[in-house]
Amino acid sequence: MKKHKLKVAAVGDIHLGHPNTTTREIIANLRKAFPDSAETGTLDLILLEGDVFDRLLTLPDGNSFEIKGWINNFLRMCKRRNIVVRVLEGTPSHDWNQSRLFISCNEDGEIGADVKHVTDLSIEYLEQFDSTILYVPDEWEAEPDETWRQVNVLLKENFITKVDFALMHGSFEYQLPAHVKLPSHTAERYLSIVKHYIFIGHIHRHTRMDRILAAGSFDRLAHGEEEPKGHLRVTINDGLGDEIVFVENTGAKIYKSYDCTGLPIEAALSKLDAVELLPDNSYIRIIAAAEDPILTGLDTLRMKFPLMCWSSKVSTRSVSGKEMLVDMRSKYTGLRIDEKNLPALLEARLRNKVEDPTLLAACLELLKGVL
Repeated sequence: MKKHKLKVAAVGDIHLGHPNTTTREIIANLRKAFPDSAETGTLDLILLEGDVFDRLLTLPDGNSFEIKGWINNFLRMCKRRNIVVRVLEGTPSHDWNQSRLFISCNEDGEIGADVKHVTDLSIEYLEQFDSTILYVPDEWEAEPDETWRQVNVLLKENFITKVDFALMHGSFEYQLPAHVKLPSHTAERYLSIVKHYIFIGHIHRHTRMDRILAAGSFDRLAHGEEEPKGHLRVTINDGLGDEIVFVENTGAKIYKSYDCTGLPIEAALSKLDAVELLPDNSYIRIIAAAEDPILTGLDTLRMKFPLMCWSSKVSTRSVSGKEMLVDMRSKYTGLRIDEKNLPALLEARLRNKVEDPTLLAACLELLKGVL
């Protein structure tokens, strides 16, 4: 039996169908974050903060079938565990109203989960929790002032001055850099009408300001998002001290940047040796000045680490012309692979990648069979 007042999980910006961080990887991490377990069963409410999808998908797209399978399993688990699910519509150019799939899966599969896909600015009273929740989809109005005006109209129509929670997709002014002039909500306004917490998606970095909780994106999706990813779990203890926990997605896709600006070629290569320890298919970005010799050797790095996804970014600092003349080709010797050295090379790579002795032994045994 659930002993607390209310326990909420908030998940932001999942971006299924992303071109780089694959749907299969994201769904695998979602299953780990919300397993069909007693611990997940302590949750009362799961809020999806918008941008469940990254782009408009077509039925033949393989991602569509994987997404539908995950939604079916997720909703069946929530039904068994008596968890309420609310899915907010996010940025139109990402979601495209595709979160309707939660409703069709629930109805067609006769699952019977308590799930809603919210597309309108609205207030819902959740009777089972004796709580009200304000929903603010992204880009509801072009001007945040007009959205705020309509929020106040909703409050009056519902004969209330405050809601217990708000679920939003968009940004507050404090979440944007000073030089970025984009329409944004005013934090003070919404804090004045929300009793407990405001959950907001859209900005991919996890932050907290007062009672505004931004989970950030669930997985890493691009360079510049190299901080920890995950979701939030909030326990409201009705005046006895709330608990707010950021649950890290430890399996999040690796996007790693290495700043090699101004480094001699030897120092840059030494810094990049750490790439060997990263999981296959990680995204590696080199930051360097246009004159830095490491940028001329990007193709060589692709040969040395073929299972990584390489890119570069030109920084503003410069280096001397003398360093530009260093030939990186002399720093890397190609390795010939043949039937004699292949087993040893593969075994060494396995030992670097797999830490669990039991799993390593099983992998080595399978490797012998393949070879």
